[in-house]
Amino acid sequence: MYKCARDRNVKPEQIVQLGLPIRKGFWASKGSKEPNKNIFDGLLDNLTGSSGKSKQDSGSSIMRSKDATKSKYREQLGLMDDIPTVLIVGGGDGMGGIIQQAKALGEKLNEKADSKGNPEYQMVVVCGKNQNAQDTLSSNDWGKGVNVVVNGFVNNMDEWMRASDVIVTKAGPGTIAEASICGLPCMLSSYL
Repeated sequence: MYKCARDRNVKPEQIVQLGLPIRKGFWASKGSKEPNKNIFDGLLDNLTGSSGKSKQDSGSSIMRSKDATKSKYREQLGLMDDIPTVLIVGGGDGMGGIIQQAKALGEKLNEKADSKGNPEYQMVVVCGKNQNAQDTLSSNDWGKGVNVVVNGFVNNMDEWMRASDVIVTKAGPGTIAEASICGLPCMLSSYL
């Protein structure tokens, strides 16, 4: 872009080069909003219980590594505090097959849960402006093993990310950068 501007006779002192713009909620403030640490190690095994651990211990290493900030955000957002949480996002427009991804992941987590009443996993789906996705997913029967929260467009994505253990999203650069700032492991799909 710098070269293109210079080729069009824009003076160097008129050009300011910055990184990807990130909303203020993602800026680290002194002493708060620490990134999540040690979440990725064993995350999938912990989420699905496939590490050979007993079902009772399947999420324990994730929960030991979470900090008070995550608990604070979960309480603030009305989420359960003691279970692994997956955030599914399709950007502001709710793109990238969000309905299919949410249903497939919800079914898999519910199958893995050995729940007789209390959910063992939690899934937050942010549908953005995709009202069809929000309506479809809100009316879905998720089963007892997974607690599901379905949202439309949200203005506090930084809080939802900090309350989660992993994000499943289309490969949009803004969301990837924001998740990286939060120390949130990404599972990416649907790149352009």
